[in-house]
Amino acid sequence: MNKSQLFLLLVLNSCILVGYYIWRLNGSTRGLSGIRKQLVSLARNTRQCPTIENQEHGRVRRWLASTDEISQSHGETCTSPRTTFVFIKVHKAGGTTALAIMHRLAVVRNLSTVIPRMSVVLGHPFQLRLEDYHALKEGKFEVLGEHSVYNRDVMDSIMKEDVVYLAVLRRPVSQLASTFHYYGIERRYKRGSVSHNPVENFLLDPWRRMPKPYRDGRNAPYSKYRNWQSTEMGFPLGLSDNEAAIHDWVQSTGREFFFVIILEHFDESMVMLRRLMCWDVKDIIYLRPSLSRSYKYKTKPPSEKALRNHRKFSAVDYALHEYWNVSLWRRISQQGVDFHEEVAAYKQMNSVAASYCEIASKGSVPPKVFPQTKWSARFEIDLLFCKLLNLFTVELRKLLFYTMYAQGRLKQFQKESEKLNRHSITWQDIVEHNFQKIANRKNKKKHGG
Repeated sequence: MNKSQLFLLLVLNSCILVGYYIWRLNGSTRGLSGIRKQLVSLARNTRQCPTIENQEHGRVRRWLASTDEISQSHGETCTSPRTTFVFIKVHKAGGTTALAIMHRLAVVRNLSTVIPRMSVVLGHPFQLRLEDYHALKEGKFEVLGEHSVYNRDVMDSIMKEDVVYLAVLRRPVSQLASTFHYYGIERRYKRGSVSHNPVENFLLDPWRRMPKPYRDGRNAPYSKYRNWQSTEMGFPLGLSDNEAAIHDWVQSTGREFFFVIILEHFDESMVMLRRLMCWDVKDIIYLRPSLSRSYKYKTKPPSEKALRNHRKFSAVDYALHEYWNVSLWRRISQQGVDFHEEVAAYKQMNSVAASYCEIASKGSVPPKVFPQTKWSARFEIDLLFCKLLNLFTVELRKLLFYTMYAQGRLKQFQKESEKLNRHSITWQDIVEHNFQKIANRKNKKKHGG
C-alpha cells in the first residue's frame, strides 16, 4: 500500500468516525433519517471531509427543507370545529389543564384518542411506536395528547389528514424550577451552598454542573436540564450551541405548529385557541388546578447572573418561548377589542362554573344556564358536567379508554367488547354507572379473580 492510498484510507476512516460521532450526539435513525445518508455521502467522498459544525448545520438545513412539504396549511379562520389535533404536552410547562380541556372535548364529541398502553406517556423520551398505544380497530385517530416527542412523519401516519399540531410552552426558568422540584433534583443542588435556591446554585455554572444527557444508542439524547421544552418539540439537543441552527429551527416551528399555548397567558391562549379551532365556549371551561405545587423557591427568581447563564445555556427554549409569545400577541392584536372582552367574560364563566360545581357536589340543584353572548350560544352545565370538569387527567384517560372499549373501537379488545357493542354506550353512561368498576368485576370473574 503506497502513501497516497494510506492517506485516502485515513481520511475515509476519519470522516466515518466524525459522522458516527454526530449521529451519537444529535440524532436518532428513526427521528432524522438524514444521518444515514450523511454517512453514505462521507464514505463516497473521501476528499471532502466537512467540519463537525458544518455537518450539524447542514443536517438541520436538509431537515428544514423537508418541513416545507409538511407545513401547516390551515388558515386562521374556520367554519366548523376542528377536532383532529396533536397536542405536544411539554413536561412541567403547565399543560395538564390544557390537556384536560382537550381530553374532555374528545369525551364529549366522542373522538378517537391515542391512549398509552403501559404508561402515562406516549413513547417519551423516545419516538412513538406502535406498541406504545392502543390501536384502533379501523380508521385513524383524531386526538393525540399526553407526553410525546414531536415526530411529524410518525404522528401524521396515525392521525386523520386534517390534523393540526398544538403545544404548550412556559417561561424557561419557571419550567426548570418546576422540573427541579417535581423530580427531586433540588436535593442535588442544595448541599454545600449558601443559597437555599437550588435553581440559583445550578445556574451559577450549568455547563459544569449538568449531568450528561441520557442516551441509549438508538434514540436522540435528551436532558431535563437543558432545552427540554425544545427537544420535546423536535430540536436535536446536540445543536444547542449552534446559533444559526437554533434560529432556523425556531422559525420552522411556525410552519409546523398551528398554535402554541403560553402558560403565562393561559386564558388569552385558550380564547385564541377556541377562535382558531371554532370550538364552543363550553368546550374550554375549566376549574382552577387544586394540586398546584408550592415550594420555597417557586416565586423567588434567580439572580441576574444566573438568568444570563440560563439564557445562554438554554438558548433554544428562550428563543422558542419568545417566538410563540410574540406570535400569540400578534394574533391577539388582529382580533379587535372584543377579544379582551371575551377573555374577561371567559374568566367570569370559569368562576361561576366553579361556584356552581361546588354547590352541586353537596346537593341536588337545577342546571346552571349561561345566556347567549356574542361569542357563544346559550348553554347550561349540570352535575354530570361538573363531574367531568373535576376529573383528573388519569381519570379522563380511563374514561376515554373505556368509552372506546365499550364501543368496540379498539383492535386489541374487539372480542371482549362485542357484547357491550350491541348498545350505543356514551360517556354519560360510563360516568353515571361507573362502568370502570363494572368492567373490572367482569374481568376478575373471567380470569377467576
